[in-house]
Amino acid sequence: FYPTPIISAYLVAFHVSDFVPTNATSTDPRPFNIISRPGVTDQHAYAAEIGVEITNQLDDYFGIEYHNMGQGSVMKNDHIALPDFPSGAMENWGMVN
Repeated sequence: FYPTPIISAYLVAFHVSDFVPTNATSTDPRPFNIISRPGVTDQHAYAAEIGVEITNQLDDYFGIEYHNMGQGSVMKNDHIALPDFPSGAMENWGMVN
């Protein structure tokens, strides 16, 4: 793992599950996966479509390639599909949910 910058403790998160992955890389050489608990993999296609598009838009807007996060080499980009997450979204570092 690369060194992590100092961050507030409330931004640390864990997601514990028997993950079911779907590779959404398609023609893009950068790794992009959707993971979820078993039984909700029907949400992966939408999450992959939107996740790849949003990541590419953020790359362009901020001028930062999120697949390497300034480290100079391609890293994996996993998104967690949480179809019944009551808070909608969280701002945790390293975990898109």
